[in-house]
Amino acid sequence: MWLGLGKCESAALIVLGLAGCAPSHRLVHEGDRYFERCYGADYDARVEPTQKEACWQAWMTYYTKHQPAHRVDYALGRIESLQNGDPLPTLPGLVASEQSPQALAKEIAEADAAASNTGAEILVTLTPDAGPVPNGCVHFCNEYESSCNARCKQGSLACSANCERERGMCLNGCY
Repeated sequence: MWLGLGKCESAALIVLGLAGCAPSHRLVHEGDRYFERCYGADYDARVEPTQKEACWQAWMTYYTKHQPAHRVDYALGRIESLQNGDPLPTLPGLVASEQSPQALAKEIAEADAAASNTGAEILVTLTPDAGPVPNGCVHFCNEYESSCNARCKQGSLACSANCERERGMCLNGCY
């Protein structure tokens, strides 16, 4: 015990001192969030490889404190892959597209620009008919896929595959 302090006060000071050595929750959260942003950019065809590399470099520089070792290893591997021009990772279960990422991004942008409704308007239109989950949800997801396919260029397998993938994500949210 320290001079003039009781048992409770001494214990409280020790606990506060130890808590000061723990990682900042805000710092860890920011590192997690930035990692997820870079990870998501890896799968976005609209993001240039140089931007992806810059994202991972920034994460390595500013956000690795208190991050798990497997994330640091992953980031180092992504930087090396991007510098070597290795193919981009693909999400499991997606149909591989024969288009370049830039052509696919252009096609998606054109489909979005050609759409007469925004996503919010589609949700407002379809939600009243959705009914109780899961049956109404399945109907909503099917309608969403149909409207997505309507925006695709005729015969575009990549766009149709993306619509099917989005319907799958929609269905996963139903249950």
